[in-house]
Amino acid sequence: MSDNLIFRPMLPSDAQGLAYLYALPEIQKVHRLTAPIPEFLFLLATQESDRREFVATTGAVMPVAHFGFIEISLARSRAFFFITVHPDYQRRGIGRQCHALTLASARELGLSRLFAFVDYRINQSWYFLQDMGWGQCGEIWDLEYEGQRMSVYSISTEVKP
Repeated sequence: MSDNLIFRPMLPSDAQGLAYLYALPEIQKVHRLTAPIPEFLFLLATQESDRREFVATTGAVMPVAHFGFIEISLARSRAFFFITVHPDYQRRGIGRQCHALTLASARELGLSRLFAFVDYRINQSWYFLQDMGWGQCGEIWDLEYEGQRMSVYSISTEVKP
């Protein structure tokens, strides 16, 4: 990979670049359901230790990826996983690196399982996570969000020691 990316914890100064990343039409299409979920969980995760957020950057103002997890159980065993990679940087192995770093961080904290929600009609999200070893763990829900129909299911993966 020739992108010379830096993977690091998210900083407050990344907020503007992330707002731009999540405003891209390609990102909104994929994250129309899942984007509000981390925002809601961030509100519940009042302690810094409840979440781990990272970015991948080229050194420019805008991060090219945002990823991590938000703990969702009091027993510190489960967390909600999220990942977003800028469309211009997809299919370069960056998502795989983000996924590996997230699993390493979850393992470090002693988490046993990560969860995510996927609209099964958006194949790229499902195929990526399936390739990373994720599997369906819940029912498929037909929902309407902001006037758009979607079919969503929960998926999970074990965090292996």
